[in-house]
Formats: sequence, C-alpha cells, structure tokens
Amino acid sequence: MVFLAPTKMLVLQQAEVLKMHTCLVVGDYTGDKGIDFWNHERWVKEMQLNEILVMTPQIFLDNIRRSFVHVRMGPPRPSRFEKPQSLRIDDGMRSQLTRFSFG
Repeated sequence: MVFLAPTKMLVLQQAEVLKMHTCLVVGDYTGDKGIDFWNHERWVKEMQLNEILVMTPQIFLDNIRRSFVHVRMGPPRPSRFEKPQSLRIDDGMRSQLTRFSFG
C-alpha cells in the first residue's frame, strides 16, 4: 500500500504515526535517500520488505513513469494485502496525483 504525503516533513511524520499506531511494517521515502538512483530491483525489495510505503506524489509518479510499479484503478480488494508490485489508486491518491502531469 502506498501512502502519499505532499512534503518530506509530512512523509516522515506520517510514517512515524503509522509505525506507532499499527503493527504494519512502514517505509518512508524522500529524495535525500538517493532514491532517484534506485533501480527496479531495489524498489521490488522495498515493496517486499514494507507493507506501507510513505512517499511524496512526485516519487510515486517517477516510479510509475519508470515502470517500477504498475497501477490498477479501482476500489481496494477486501484482502489485507495484494502482490507487493501491484498498487491501487483510491480517491485520496487520485486527488494528489491530479496535480502532476502524466505526459
């Protein structure tokens, strides 16, 4: 599952809140981790290690553009987790992503 936050500070803050209040494994992703240079295998590893990935919309968009993740539109399935390489966009994500161009 991907959680989008608009700024680096909010990514870090929301990741901490999710870690404190859930039993899920949470990863936070900001530009200062050098993720611009990560390859597909590194992202697959991160998606396998973490149940929630908290990142900015730009990082998510970059991953879509590079085909590191595949997105299926629609409501989430009732199961707790899907395959780690499959992500769904809900209405909250869609509103964040509309600020960015997919061209």
